[in-house]
Amino acid sequence: MSNVSLFLGVVLLLLAVVTSILFYGIFIPAEPADELSDAQWGCGTSSLYSITAGNDSINYNIGKNVFANLCASCHNKNMIDNLTGPALSGSISRFGNDTSRYFEYVKSPHQYLSKELDPRMVSLHNEFGEVEKPGFDGLTQNELKSILLYVDR
Repeated sequence: MSNVSLFLGVVLLLLAVVTSILFYGIFIPAEPADELSDAQWGCGTSSLYSITAGNDSINYNIGKNVFANLCASCHNKNMIDNLTGPALSGSISRFGNDTSRYFEYVKSPHQYLSKELDPRMVSLHNEFGEVEKPGFDGLTQNELKSILLYVDR
Protein backbone atom coordinates (compact mmCIF):
# COMPACT_ATOMS: atom_id res chain seq x y z
CA MET A 1 0.00 0.00 0.00
CA SER A 2 2.85 2.44 0.73
CA ASN A 3 4.39 1.82 -2.72
CA VAL A 4 1.06 2.73 -4.34
CA SER A 5 0.85 5.89 -2.23
CA LEU A 6 4.42 6.82 -3.12
CA PHE A 7 3.73 6.20 -6.82
CA LEU A 8 0.56 8.32 -6.73
CA GLY A 9 2.42 11.08 -4.90
CA VAL A 10 5.14 11.15 -7.56
CA VAL A 11 2.56 11.14 -10.36
CA LEU A 12 0.66 14.04 -8.75
CA LEU A 13 3.88 15.98 -8.25
CA LEU A 14 4.87 15.51 -11.90
CA LEU A 15 1.38 16.49 -13.01
CA ALA A 16 1.59 19.66 -10.89
CA VAL A 17 4.97 20.59 -12.38
CA VAL A 18 3.82 20.02 -15.97
CA THR A 19 0.60 21.95 -15.33
CA SER A 20 2.57 24.85 -13.83
CA ILE A 21 4.88 24.98 -16.81
CA LEU A 22 2.01 24.93 -19.29
CA PHE A 23 -0.32 27.23 -17.36
CA TYR A 24 2.12 29.86 -16.11
CA GLY A 25 4.35 29.84 -19.17
CA ILE A 26 7.64 29.23 -17.46
CA PHE A 27 10.52 29.40 -19.92
CA ILE A 28 14.19 28.93 -19.18
CA PRO A 29 16.41 29.95 -22.08
CA ALA A 30 18.96 27.40 -23.25
CA GLU A 31 21.70 30.03 -23.17
CA PRO A 32 21.53 33.27 -21.21
CA ALA A 33 21.48 36.30 -23.49
CA ASP A 34 23.81 39.15 -22.60
CA GLU A 35 22.23 41.56 -25.02
CA LEU A 36 19.36 41.29 -27.46
CA SER A 37 19.14 43.48 -30.51
CA ASP A 38 15.83 44.89 -31.71
CA ALA A 39 16.10 42.68 -34.79
CA GLN A 40 15.89 39.61 -32.54
CA TRP A 41 12.44 40.79 -31.42
CA GLY A 42 11.06 41.04 -34.95
CA CYS A 43 9.53 37.58 -35.12
CA GLY A 44 9.50 34.22 -33.42
CA THR A 45 8.92 35.63 -29.95
CA SER A 46 5.77 33.65 -29.32
CA SER A 47 7.53 30.81 -27.50
CA LEU A 48 9.56 33.08 -25.19
CA TYR A 49 8.15 33.98 -21.82
CA SER A 50 11.00 35.55 -19.90
CA ILE A 51 14.38 36.72 -21.07
CA THR A 52 17.11 38.55 -19.26
CA ALA A 53 19.08 40.94 -21.43
CA GLY A 54 21.93 42.48 -19.46
CA ASN A 55 20.28 44.02 -16.38
CA ASP A 56 16.90 44.26 -18.07
CA SER A 57 14.07 41.77 -17.86
CA ILE A 58 11.66 41.33 -20.74
CA ASN A 59 8.77 39.33 -19.41
CA TYR A 60 5.44 37.95 -20.64
CA ASN A 61 3.69 38.93 -17.40
CA ILE A 62 5.00 42.50 -17.61
CA GLY A 63 3.59 42.66 -21.14
CA LYS A 64 0.30 41.20 -19.93
CA ASN A 65 0.02 43.81 -17.16
CA VAL A 66 0.91 46.72 -19.44
CA PHE A 67 -1.60 45.44 -22.00
CA ALA A 68 -4.31 45.16 -19.33
CA ASN A 69 -3.65 48.69 -18.08
CA LEU A 70 -3.11 50.54 -21.36
CA CYS A 71 -4.36 48.52 -24.32
CA ALA A 72 -7.25 46.26 -23.28
CA SER A 73 -9.84 49.04 -23.37
CA CYS A 74 -9.45 49.23 -27.17
CA HIS A 75 -7.84 45.94 -28.26
CA ASN A 76 -9.37 42.51 -27.79
CA LYS A 77 -7.49 40.40 -25.26
CA ASN A 78 -7.78 37.32 -27.50
CA MET A 79 -5.54 39.23 -29.98
CA ILE A 80 -7.47 37.71 -32.92
CA ASP A 81 -10.67 39.73 -33.13
CA ASN A 82 -11.02 43.45 -33.71
CA LEU A 83 -12.58 45.59 -31.01
CA THR A 84 -12.47 49.38 -30.97
CA GLY A 85 -8.93 48.94 -32.29
CA PRO A 86 -7.53 46.24 -34.57
CA ALA A 87 -6.55 42.74 -33.50
CA LEU A 88 -2.94 42.69 -32.34
CA SER A 89 -1.87 39.14 -33.14
CA GLY A 90 0.94 39.35 -35.64
CA SER A 91 0.88 43.14 -35.52
CA ILE A 92 4.67 43.31 -35.81
CA SER A 93 4.30 42.04 -39.38
CA ARG A 94 2.39 45.24 -40.23
CA PHE A 95 5.72 46.98 -39.72
CA GLY A 96 7.76 44.50 -41.75
CA ASN A 97 9.00 42.93 -38.49
CA ASP A 98 10.85 46.20 -37.76
CA THR A 99 10.62 46.70 -34.01
CA SER A 100 11.94 50.27 -34.11
CA ARG A 101 9.05 51.31 -36.39
CA TYR A 102 6.59 49.29 -34.28
CA PHE A 103 7.76 50.92 -31.04
CA GLU A 104 7.76 54.38 -32.63
CA TYR A 105 4.11 53.88 -33.62
CA VAL A 106 3.07 52.63 -30.17
CA LYS A 107 4.81 55.52 -28.44
CA SER A 108 3.68 58.28 -30.80
CA PRO A 109 1.15 57.15 -33.43
CA HIS A 110 0.27 60.62 -34.71
CA GLN A 111 3.91 61.56 -35.26
CA TYR A 112 4.54 58.21 -36.95
CA LEU A 113 1.53 58.55 -39.25
CA SER A 114 2.30 62.20 -40.09
CA LYS A 115 5.43 61.03 -41.93
CA GLU A 116 3.12 59.17 -44.36
CA LEU A 117 5.86 56.65 -45.09
CA ASP A 118 3.73 53.66 -44.24
CA PRO A 119 0.57 53.49 -46.42
CA ARG A 120 -0.55 50.22 -44.84
CA MET A 121 -0.59 51.72 -41.33
CA VAL A 122 -2.23 54.92 -42.57
CA SER A 123 -4.97 52.78 -44.13
CA LEU A 124 -5.40 50.71 -40.97
CA HIS A 125 -5.48 53.85 -38.85
CA ASN A 126 -8.15 55.35 -41.12
CA GLU A 127 -10.19 52.15 -40.86
CA PHE A 128 -10.33 52.57 -37.08
CA GLY A 129 -9.89 56.34 -37.21
CA GLU A 130 -13.03 57.35 -35.38
CA VAL A 131 -11.28 56.48 -32.15
CA GLU A 132 -7.98 58.26 -31.72
CA LYS A 133 -5.13 55.99 -30.72
CA PRO A 134 -3.31 57.43 -27.72
CA GLY A 135 0.46 57.50 -27.62
CA PHE A 136 2.35 55.84 -24.82
CA ASP A 137 5.55 57.87 -24.86
CA GLY A 138 6.38 56.95 -21.27
CA LEU A 139 6.86 53.24 -21.98
CA THR A 140 10.38 51.88 -21.61
CA GLN A 141 12.02 49.65 -24.22
CA ASN A 142 11.57 46.71 -21.84
CA GLU A 143 7.86 47.41 -21.48
CA LEU A 144 7.50 47.72 -25.26
CA LYS A 145 9.35 44.45 -25.83
CA SER A 146 7.30 42.78 -23.10
CA ILE A 147 4.05 43.96 -24.73
CA LEU A 148 5.26 42.57 -28.06
CA LEU A 149 6.11 39.30 -26.35
CA TYR A 150 2.59 39.18 -24.88
CA VAL A 151 0.56 40.16 -27.95
CA ASP A 152 2.54 37.92 -30.30
CA ARG A 153 2.34 34.85 -28.06
